Amino acid sequence: MLDQKNKRPPFDHTAYRDFLDDGVIGAAAIDDKGIIVYANQAELQLTGYSSEEYIGKPLSAFYSSEKGNIIKLLQEQQETNNLEVCVICKNNIDRWAILTTRHFTDADNLTCTYIFNRDVTQYKKNEDLLWYLNTAVEELAQARDTHTALQKISKLIVPKFANWFTIDVLNNNGTDLLILAHEDPEAVNWAHSYRKNNPIDLNSDRGAGGVIKTGKPSFVPVITDEMIKSAISDPEKLKEIEKIGLQSVITVPMFSKNVIKGVITFISSIPGKYYDETDLRFAQNLANHIALALDNARLNEAAIAEIQNRRQIEETLKLTQAQLRSALSSGLVGTWTLDTQKNTLYFDESISKMFGVPYSPEGCDPVLLRQLVNVDDMNVADRLRNKAIAEQGVYETEYRITVNGINKWFFVRGKTELSNQNNEKLLTGVVVDITDRKRAEEALKQSEDVFKLIAETIPQKLFVTDKTGQINYYNPQWEEFTGYSIDKIKELTLTHFIHPDDLQNNLEAWFAVVENGDDFQYEHRLRQKDGEYRWHLTRALSLKDDQGRVVKWIGSITDIHDQKLKEQKKDEFISIASHELRTPLTTVKAFFQLAKKLIDTTDRSFIFIDKAGKQLDRLEKLIADLLDVSKINAGKMVYNTEAFNFDEALAEAVESVQHITDDHRIIVHANANVSFKGDKLRVEQVINNFLTNAIKYSPDADQIIIRSFVQENNIIVSVQDFGIGIAGENLNDLFERFYRVDNTAMRFQGLGLGLFIAAEIIKRHNGSFWIESKPGEGSTFYFLLPINGKQDFLDIDTDNKTYYKGNFVSISYNKHTKWLDVDWKGYQNLESVKKGCLIMLDLLRKNQCKKVLNDNTHVLGNWSEAVDWGSSVWFPEMEKAGLEYFAWVYSPSTFSRMAAEKSVDINMGKITAQFFVDTKEAAVWLKNK
Repeated sequence: MLDQKNKRPPFDHTAYRDFLDDGVIGAAAIDDKGIIVYANQAELQLTGYSSEEYIGKPLSAFYSSEKGNIIKLLQEQQETNNLEVCVICKNNIDRWAILTTRHFTDADNLTCTYIFNRDVTQYKKNEDLLWYLNTAVEELAQARDTHTALQKISKLIVPKFANWFTIDVLNNNGTDLLILAHEDPEAVNWAHSYRKNNPIDLNSDRGAGGVIKTGKPSFVPVITDEMIKSAISDPEKLKEIEKIGLQSVITVPMFSKNVIKGVITFISSIPGKYYDETDLRFAQNLANHIALALDNARLNEAAIAEIQNRRQIEETLKLTQAQLRSALSSGLVGTWTLDTQKNTLYFDESISKMFGVPYSPEGCDPVLLRQLVNVDDMNVADRLRNKAIAEQGVYETEYRITVNGINKWFFVRGKTELSNQNNEKLLTGVVVDITDRKRAEEALKQSEDVFKLIAETIPQKLFVTDKTGQINYYNPQWEEFTGYSIDKIKELTLTHFIHPDDLQNNLEAWFAVVENGDDFQYEHRLRQKDGEYRWHLTRALSLKDDQGRVVKWIGSITDIHDQKLKEQKKDEFISIASHELRTPLTTVKAFFQLAKKLIDTTDRSFIFIDKAGKQLDRLEKLIADLLDVSKINAGKMVYNTEAFNFDEALAEAVESVQHITDDHRIIVHANANVSFKGDKLRVEQVINNFLTNAIKYSPDADQIIIRSFVQENNIIVSVQDFGIGIAGENLNDLFERFYRVDNTAMRFQGLGLGLFIAAEIIKRHNGSFWIESKPGEGSTFYFLLPINGKQDFLDIDTDNKTYYKGNFVSISYNKHTKWLDVDWKGYQNLESVKKGCLIMLDLLRKNQCKKVLNDNTHVLGNWSEAVDWGSSVWFPEMEKAGLEYFAWVYSPSTFSRMAAEKSVDINMGKITAQFFVDTKEAAVWLKNK
């Protein structure tokens, strides 16, 4: 029998929990399944949950450990001491705690694990911030320039410590935003725009302005909606501020040698993440290190700049000395000194050769050279020389000398100085042979005289601009046309005479030409002296120097008013005639249809009436096409934009064509079940035209295949026939007005109006068109329509130096082969070609390479609209950047191949370009260059 005095009473969970209820240390209990069955008030205060929200839930919902499953860790051990865990509190706020556990079993054999935690969040935060600060200091210490320092700073702070981070530095007029950082580039762009419109107010006592005035930090630990609304009364500004998502803000001064240089702002925008005093101390400490890092970076930059400046001065001095030696050895430059006291002229051997006189180191009488000077120039030279000696100034003149029967021009310059020994006046200078320059000037003057003579006699109005596109010459015909003097025309400028309806587009076209250095052509109306406007055609050619830089534009303006009126009358006639023909044509069709009903189908006359009816259908289609062409030419083609299901529109167009043909079955593969915004009837008109052409040019076939699908956010439609096909030389001409394919099958009559109209409709929908065809096998007509109204060409990744990746092209510098590998993808147009080519130009310059492997294997469709820009603008810039060899791998698309061939000549200045059908062959060719 046990001694009752020493027997331990059984464990009582209820009594133990009553004891823990009033404790200041958080305590909880879990059952054998890890479910929380008890929590004291201290535990609930730590987590932020109510008893109902906490008890009954698994412990793993609130506690986690880096060592594994929290419940398993606690239940496998008899006791747990000092286990570091993360506590997931209410509103997703994390806190850190140290856990200790004990297992207790009562008389009913009920075992619970009791958990006691100690909140070490602040200690953990201090420890993390100290580690973070040390890391930041090490990183900043390695920065050698301001740009690198700023990049390191922003990466250290965002998003670990702040969601928004700015540095503003003081200048003479206010502040400069040195850096603005956030994870989202679009948010950064918006914030820059906001800061531009709302700069720091240095007179304010709040925010950054108050910090700059007082030198003391500003700390707002919790920002509420009420605080924001009370501080900002402007609704628009309030709407902008709400985008930031302000939760907590720290703004600290940035000092350099005890002088305030700016402010640094840290913003938390995550709900529930608030700064405290520890964060404030950390922010100020970090700001001090940032200020020191920026100072060190600026000092380092200044030192580097000074070293580079000295090197540049040394290089310039070496270059100047080399140029002087080169000039003196060229025989075109000589040096001389006139001793006025001794009346002795000293000159070098170059002057001896230029003037044809003997050389003597002892000098000679100045008369020896003076007597060689042309009589007309001698008096001027004497007067200027004597004045320079008397006034101790500069002597400068030009004169002619006859050497061996040849007249030569010389430029002479000298300066009077006093000798150090006896203050004697010495006139020292150089002589330069400028004969070639004078001859060029004379030839230029004669050329200008000829140009002036032509300009004053031809009927066209001429103008000449400078390199910036500003007109500095008008020929006299302008006075006759405008009724103003040339000086008044220059004062008013040409824009004064352009019709207001033409002015904006005219200026945009001209500014684009000035920017790109292209030639110019434009039709517009100009006002003559009686106030009437007349149509003119303006052409301007750019004149460029040896470096390809524009020197000037020379332009002519030709009156085309009468020709324009004739075209308008022709279009009006076509329009009126088409309208007038419709009424009798409709009547004739009605009579033919009535006759077909009255005549027995076995009657021979029925055949003739049926054929005549089909010709009437063709005539009706031709009249409709003529009307559309006249509208296009007059700029009156109307497009009714609406959203519609593309495949449904396709089905309707196919159905209408299938009704009029018994010889062909139209097979549809529709996979473009998307909403498209455009002119539904006009798009159906394109499909109708493609299908009727396919039927007409495949008389011996019995089927047409039409496909639709979505690729790269574009709708692609193809119409395939199995007919006569189109020869390669005719593909480029298909969209020319009134063109008919010159084929052996001449029985297929018809003007090319339909294709011309289809091309115009596709163009107005920002789409493109192309054809694949083989004579004797058939043709496939394609067109592309961007679903969003324009094609999307997106950036994916780049280091801005050695590689770029987009959804339309990939460009990378190959260190082993030392060339650029370029892989174009998908459907291209002018926008994508310009964007990709300019990136290619940038990488070519940065890597100083001379070769490019331009792979078009994955290019589809037609990008011919970019041909002129590529050949006239981009390739010349690539040549300047050092490109020498360009290997171009063909696209499988015929139209893309044609565009490539039109973009380059096989030899373009210093660039050699070659086409290939295989990438490996292109690489071998480049490797051997």
